[in-house]
Amino acid sequence: MGIDLVDIPGAVLRQDNLPRPQWSTIKAWINGNATRREWDKAWRDVAWQWLELIQDEWSHDYLIRKSAEFLMLSVEDDEGAQHRLEVCERSRRKVLESLPGVAQDGSIGCHVVIACATQDHYYDYISYYYSEGTFATSGGVFLNDDYGHFVLAPTEGQHDLTIAHEMTHNLLRDRALPLWIEEGLAQLMEEAVCDMNYGWPDKEMIVRMRDGWPAIGASALWAGTGFQNPDGDTQELTYATALCLMRRILTDYRRRWLKFVRDAQRTDAGEQSAKKHLKTSLGDILGGLLGSGKWAPGIYP
Repeated sequence: MGIDLVDIPGAVLRQDNLPRPQWSTIKAWINGNATRREWDKAWRDVAWQWLELIQDEWSHDYLIRKSAEFLMLSVEDDEGAQHRLEVCERSRRKVLESLPGVAQDGSIGCHVVIACATQDHYYDYISYYYSEGTFATSGGVFLNDDYGHFVLAPTEGQHDLTIAHEMTHNLLRDRALPLWIEEGLAQLMEEAVCDMNYGWPDKEMIVRMRDGWPAIGASALWAGTGFQNPDGDTQELTYATALCLMRRILTDYRRRWLKFVRDAQRTDAGEQSAKKHLKTSLGDILGGLLGSGKWAPGIYP
């Protein structure tokens, strides 16, 4: 079936100086006017028209390209766009293969990538999804709204890593995992997709962790608040510690780590799953890195 956003009352509203699709309105229209067999095409048509609206707003230097599972808006040349779409497809496959029973792609339609040409476009776009002043600088994000999508900042040389990282968030979006697990896995997927290795933290980072965490408090890791902290040092330590913990768990519990991840709950940072499947506590694993201290997770509603 054909679908045109302009024919759906209230489908797009102008908010924060950009056309913003109203996904609940669009979903209700599609569900009421298309058969299930038509849903995939209908949503792909909607996604294309959505990107056309942004293109009209920003510049027709932005072009829309597609691959099997992705639709992308960007200003790069055909070769650059093809490379980026290939990284998207490879990232999706790798995450699904590496995290069976955890990662899943139940989406209808295509995945959408908006690669911004300027910092103004990037922050103007993503600010709609955040409370004022609450987001730190970044090279890209997966926006987990009704139609989750990727938005990339105009950074040099980091998009492959960003795509692999944010793809992990996309394919774990329905799991409600503890954020430290999700961020640790996302960094490991960067390694797998981009054929590189961050390795174990060096002596300088270990010293920073051991000096920093007693002051920061382990709850910033277990509850996930450290990942959004605009303080660069706290954020860096949180990411580095999450990666180190997940690498330690994958190394020491090769046959059990996936069961631990599958059963981990955000409300206790995965503590009960660790006791069940790893036969140890998360506080003890973190203590092996940081030394003695009050490292046990609490309850996080």
